[in-house]
Amino acid sequence: MYLLSTDQYVTVQPLFEELMYDLRLVSLLQHTIPGEIYVDCTEQPSAAMVWDRGRALYVTGCNVEFFKQVNIHLRTKVFPGMVESNSDMLDYYIRYPHSLVCMDLLEKNLINGLHSSFNKRRYYLFDLSVDVKPTELPEGYHLQEVNLELLQRTDITNPDFILDEIHSNHMTAENFNDRGFGYCILTNDNEIVSWCLTDYVIGNRCEIGIETDEDHRQKGLATAVASACVQLARSKGIERIGWDCFDTNIGSWKTAEKVGFKLFKTYDPWFGWFNRFDNYLVQAYECYQNKDFSGAVYFYELVFDRLTREEDLEISRSRILNPDNQYWFYYNAARCYAQLDQEREVSDKLMKSVSLGLDDPSMITNEPVFDKYGSMEWFGLLLQNSGDATEISGAG
Repeated sequence: MYLLSTDQYVTVQPLFEELMYDLRLVSLLQHTIPGEIYVDCTEQPSAAMVWDRGRALYVTGCNVEFFKQVNIHLRTKVFPGMVESNSDMLDYYIRYPHSLVCMDLLEKNLINGLHSSFNKRRYYLFDLSVDVKPTELPEGYHLQEVNLELLQRTDITNPDFILDEIHSNHMTAENFNDRGFGYCILTNDNEIVSWCLTDYVIGNRCEIGIETDEDHRQKGLATAVASACVQLARSKGIERIGWDCFDTNIGSWKTAEKVGFKLFKTYDPWFGWFNRFDNYLVQAYECYQNKDFSGAVYFYELVFDRLTREEDLEISRSRILNPDNQYWFYYNAARCYAQLDQEREVSDKLMKSVSLGLDDPSMITNEPVFDKYGSMEWFGLLLQNSGDATEISGAG
């Protein structure tokens, strides 16, 4: 596995031709944003891995040994490094060109051991035939173009709400001012509550991202700020505007469609968290949501095994686990085991959950999957231990 110098980046572009609509990848290959590119051969590479030193990874090819080396590099260098840096970038995705990668070899040799899962995403392009109209804002809000003057204002109450996004894609506010653009919405108290910014601008193409504060959603702010950003892009001669989001982010793609974006394609990158402990929790819940209860208990048992260790950096750096929610993971594992008719595990996990702070018996009695255990002696004792003996009479 060889690390390319920036003057060699052009050698891998043919390997990613299918993905060249992705402007993050284009920016990396044109080294307008920092990154790292590894290949199996510097002369005529047949396999490559591109990393933006953040959330995005791209792989291509069919070289088994190269895939194995990338796997080791990710598990021993990239992922631990991201955890140790305490970065706000928690998760990653691995993209690949379907026509130029051997999926079976990729899964067996590079993905193996990462405990990643497919997570569907949507990529939209703006329909240039749509005439975007300005959207009226509710009282108390106003639109503001994002530029260096705004970013340097000292009266903005929450500058990090927008600066964190700018720094993640443009490194500095000055860089954004030079090559990016966008709009935000402020309240009369100078709080930024919604923004739509370019992530990347290359020639007459750009990609935009959007965010609205949870307390200010369902007011049409996202549609208004996205519409303003699209109008600004078109005034600058942009002819291709992209919008990329998770399929589960319904609010995002519904807003895109409302503004005038059309679905260009869906794709399924591998997805996971850098922190392996947190990743187990994320994958466990994902399996639970998808009714893959065997998969869920597999990941929960990995979690519980890690919790027995005295020193574990990833647990101490967890962005999910805290003293007040540990009981919930045992509770949810019990729900999964109940679906699999493993009574002993159900009992053990519920007892553990109660010992860690589950003190609301209704979480147990109102969960239909536990109904079949209502007449069991251990079930009545469990409810008693959870702090509400009045529930015991209904346990039979």
